[in-house]
Amino acid sequence: MPQRILCSRAVAGANLVQLLTVAALFSFQVLVALVAVLTTLAAARTEALGAAGRTAAEALTGGYRLAFAVGTGLLLAALAVAATVLRPRKTEAPTAPAATASGISTAA
Repeated sequence: MPQRILCSRAVAGANLVQLLTVAALFSFQVLVALVAVLTTLAAARTEALGAAGRTAAEALTGGYRLAFAVGTGLLLAALAVAATVLRPRKTEAPTAPAATASGISTAA
């Protein structure tokens, strides 16, 4: 859908800039939310490992390991979705117009 918007000739230059600005702001908000979730997971895991008697270094490592594992899982899921959903369109090759016996093309 966004690719069709960017390829449209009806979108003026100012509208294109506004569209890209809104897309960038939305992407930034999603990124900040993702970082907040991963940070919360890391902090909770660090606290749980610390309460279980692990050293501070082990607890921090365990928290970061969980956050990186979840982030990697989300990235792989996003790549799988992108690979299955975003497929290039197959375009047919244009055919040459048929010529008649008089040499005049019948294509309109």
